[in-house]
Amino acid sequence: RFFPTRAACLRAARSTVAALTQRDFVETRQQNPDLCDVYAVQREGNGWYVKLTLIEEHAGEVVMLLSLHPLEHPIRTASGHQVMP
Repeated sequence: RFFPTRAACLRAARSTVAALTQRDFVETRQQNPDLCDVYAVQREGNGWYVKLTLIEEHAGEVVMLLSLHPLEHPIRTASGHQVMP
């Protein structure tokens, strides 16, 4: 388990997505039928993989977090910054 409770997971997900910057961006991937943006971030000294997409809803666009887990291997962002597991 990555988080001790569901509430802790939701708090971590919200704060991680809210803190994303252009420096964290890795790439855009096609994941049928959606385009997804991939980010790599440091959280509490560890590298994390973040994948999200925008979903069209009647009230506007909504961010959908698809992945949030520890990095399995080092990853380099589009800006050249290497994030370690």
